[in-house]
Amino acid sequence: MIVCLCALARGQEVKTYTYPDGGHQSSKPAHLFILSGQSNMARLDPAVSFTPTVAAHFGQDDVIVVKLAKGSQPISQWDREWLSAQGTRMSDQGALYEQLISLVRSATEGRKVLSVTLAWMQGENDANRNQVSVYRGALDRLQSQLVEDLSHEDVNLVIGRLSDAKSNEGNPRRESWLAMRALQQEYSESSDSRAWVNTDDLNNMTDRETGEPRNDVHYTQDGYRTFGQRLAEAAIALVDAEQ
Repeated sequence: MIVCLCALARGQEVKTYTYPDGGHQSSKPAHLFILSGQSNMARLDPAVSFTPTVAAHFGQDDVIVVKLAKGSQPISQWDREWLSAQGTRMSDQGALYEQLISLVRSATEGRKVLSVTLAWMQGENDANRNQVSVYRGALDRLQSQLVEDLSHEDVNLVIGRLSDAKSNEGNPRRESWLAMRALQQEYSESSDSRAWVNTDDLNNMTDRETGEPRNDVHYTQDGYRTFGQRLAEAAIALVDAEQ
């Protein structure tokens, strides 16, 4: 059965980024970093902190960074074989993944890929829609898709764990939100090729009306800079461990 869970938000724009761009090409073997997910990845500018960090470590001509992200999206947009907790499918599942893999293939054309690392910031949508129970399987399949499509034996994974935005007492999404946070952390810690980064301190906003502090779903400007740095450092550690 194919149904729409109304997970695709109108007006959301696909955000992409590629390094190096068309004006700076190299034929050297390189480490590939793929950034993808929903709104907090869409709002992240890799050029601010992620790319400079990995380029400084490995060399400017020795890294390829590709990002494709879109706000308010479920993991079914990346998982071709996704099946909901209710036993249903989406009519367009895997659609964002197809765009992503096309972008990656274009960015890596003619170059040997030394390592592949996926930096993943997603899960808010699935937590909100009570799809936590099928999320682990989707993560497994997403990595398997990359292994097959890139003909690369191993894919490292860095997960940006959901922030504490909806973890407060009385929030109707608290239970599923905390379950997703726990799943992402446990999943990351279950393999030497995975890691997670904390985002709890990146979303400390001030309410415009009351002036009171609050934990938003999205991050501050400085928060995104720090987020990119943390993703890069975790990715570097995983790649270095392979050497």
